Formats: sequence, C-alpha cells, structure tokens
Amino acid sequence: DESQLSNEDLEQLDEGLQYVYSVLGDDVPLTDVEIKEALWYYYFDKEETVDWALGKIQQIKKEQEKKQQLEKQKK
Repeated sequence: DESQLSNEDLEQLDEGLQYVYSVLGDDVPLTDVEIKEALWYYYFDKEETVDWALGKIQQIKKEQEKKQQLEKQKK
C-alpha cells in the first residue's frame, strides 16, 4: 500500500520504475505493481530489480511456449 510510504520512498519507487523500463523497454509482460514490489523487496536496488525482471520475463516466455506446444499437440 503506497499510501503509507514516505515521499522519499515514493520518489525512489517511481525513479526505479522508470529505470527498469528504460533498461527493458516499455513492452514487458510485468505490471508497475510487480516491478514496484520488487524494488521494495530489493531495497530500491535497481540492478537487482532488473535482474529479477529479466528472470521473470524468461519464466513467462517459457510458460507461454509450453502452453503453445500443448495446444499444438491437442490438434
């Protein structure tokens, strides 16, 4: 809940979110909330958050590929 965060924390979350998008691009399958939660978890460490996001994106892509393969097998 962002309403309980200090202005400094909110600024760091917004800055971190912009940084992550600047590195990964705007077309990522992650929500702002997921990225902000990761930033909070990693104590605003932007590089750790980018690493987490890359891993998460890779996991999502693998799951999508698996789903597509299962659908092809059903046909």
